[in-house]
Amino acid sequence: MSKLCDYFSFEQSRFSMNRLKDGTARIAMFKELNIPNIFTMEASFCGADRGEYKDQHFTTEYLMKAGSRLCEALIVYAKIEVNQGPNKYQ
Repeated sequence: MSKLCDYFSFEQSRFSMNRLKDGTARIAMFKELNIPNIFTMEASFCGADRGEYKDQHFTTEYLMKAGSRLCEALIVYAKIEVNQGPNKYQ
């Protein structure tokens, strides 16, 4: 994700499951349904502290771009083949 969206930080990401998070849906689905790859993406209302949007509040456009980049990252992660037409959303 950090390779597609410069205000996403891989370095600040956490992939552990500590006991304080036991009541969250992410951990419950992992434990009860054995879904191996469950992630939570969090965004600040204050904006980014890195990248092209550093020190700017997030707008709907920025959040839509992050969502689009998340979808692209999932496509790469899952190795899904996609035929891109001329009207691809940017």
